[in-house]
Amino acid sequence: MLHLMKLRRGNKLNETPLAQIKENEMNINNLQQSRLVKYLSSYLAFVFIVLQVVDIISEPFAFSENLIVYLVYFFAFILVFVVLAAIKSDKKTNRLEDSKKSVNGNKVIYISLSIILVLIILNVYQFINIRGQNIPEKVVNFGELSIQSEPKGASVKFAKIDLSGKIISNFTKLGNTPLDKNFFETGDYLLKIEMRGWNPLVYNIEVETNILNDIKAFLFAEGQLTDNMAFVRSGLSMIDTNVIINDFYIDKNEVTNDDFLKFIINGGYQNKILWPEEMNIKGEKLKRDKALKILVDKTGNSGPRKWSRSMYASGEGQKPVSGITWYEANAYSKFVGKRLPSFEEWWRAALGDPDQDTKKKLIRQLNFGGLQSGKLNNVGNNIAAVSEFGVFDMAGNIREWTNTYFNKNKIIYVGGSWKDPEYIFDPNWRDSYPPWLSDDIIGFRCAYSTE
Repeated sequence: MLHLMKLRRGNKLNETPLAQIKENEMNINNLQQSRLVKYLSSYLAFVFIVLQVVDIISEPFAFSENLIVYLVYFFAFILVFVVLAAIKSDKKTNRLEDSKKSVNGNKVIYISLSIILVLIILNVYQFINIRGQNIPEKVVNFGELSIQSEPKGASVKFAKIDLSGKIISNFTKLGNTPLDKNFFETGDYLLKIEMRGWNPLVYNIEVETNILNDIKAFLFAEGQLTDNMAFVRSGLSMIDTNVIINDFYIDKNEVTNDDFLKFIINGGYQNKILWPEEMNIKGEKLKRDKALKILVDKTGNSGPRKWSRSMYASGEGQKPVSGITWYEANAYSKFVGKRLPSFEEWWRAALGDPDQDTKKKLIRQLNFGGLQSGKLNNVGNNIAAVSEFGVFDMAGNIREWTNTYFNKNKIIYVGGSWKDPEYIFDPNWRDSYPPWLSDDIIGFRCAYSTE
């Protein structure tokens, strides 16, 4: 009897490991038949395949370097819905249905694993081949940039631009002046130098390899007269290097239609102080009152030749005023307490010192010969079209009157227009108009002496 009880106990002990093995096999089988496992394995296999294919074709098709990262984020987001769908499906489907479909589900898993294995082999093969090749690394060159300002403490922001002047990066703050020897990747940049209560400046600079750019910005306090003007420090003339051009201010932009409308509304044409007593109109000297009766728009009212009823065309308020004579440009300048710039002042504001090669950079970023827009642009349309003193649209867009006579009967204009060829943007090239001539391609900007 005692022996029989021991035998039964022994058999019971021997049965326990077998039961656990069977239970583990059932759990594994259930796991294999689980929709969650099938969905996840299939989805992950699909994601792996897509990423591999995109990685292979990204170089020949010039896809963005961040495309893989964006795809990973996208698939990770979708994964949440895949898991939820699988769990919901497991709850609704009984074991009998699952067992019937297990064979097909296993086939999907096996096929997916096979594809993954093939892709891994291909990647290993590709890695072995690439390792033996000499792949040139991208060479990045740097230059240095130092920025001083008067007064100190001005905020400096920068953005990278392409050769046409298009901004290709967001403005990023560099710091406050003074800033010494900051390393920049070579290329073209826009700098914004700003300080509350002071007129801001914009610079277009080129950073070259192992060359230090030393910028000295002269800010001046905001004021009604000098608002929207740039300060041009004293320096050599581009025309005659024996001549020193004294400090002066010049408008950052050409005078607009909106600006000139204020002149008309406030009686600019009727204010005798603004006009000479006698004007040369088409070779004939006319008294002021008689001459002003000729300086009218299409409807016979005072204003530029192409205006109507002393008003410009709709939507053109921010375009440079055009169709005006030198007399009108000069009268407006007096009206706002300024004057027209001289020929030498204008070129200094455009190109800076004679030893600087800034002409090519300005031309490629301006509206010349109809190549960019085929029409007259709004003032400041291209923020990169700026001289070293922060003056915009000095070349192209519209010709500009100066106060420099070519001879007794003609006055020099500068800059060229959107209709002109690039070669006229040259301090050695000069042309002139009689002061009574008006044209849709000539306007002006004002200057102001510091003394």
